[in-house]
Amino acid sequence: MKETREDVLRRAEKARNSRVGGKRNHNPLIALKNAPVNKKLTTLSIKAMCAHCMGCTEEHIADGWKEEVRNCTAPKCPLYNVRPYQNGEAK
Repeated sequence: MKETREDVLRRAEKARNSRVGGKRNHNPLIALKNAPVNKKLTTLSIKAMCAHCMGCTEEHIADGWKEEVRNCTAPKCPLYNVRPYQNGEAK
């Protein structure tokens, strides 16, 4: 079944309004799940894979996972050169 424009807009709205404990949800695994199909999907996919590798799940974000991604010790990983947070930014 092909996704309609309305389906994409509904998922985008759900992602924008996704909140945990009254705060915007910054879990990349949930963001990827709710993301509209667009050019940011690649970036979200990479962040989600790195977060998963560092022990995050949809229910739990590991403390300090962004620092762990920045200091990744798996240079043979296909995402190693494009992993997020390499320049110290923790967005």
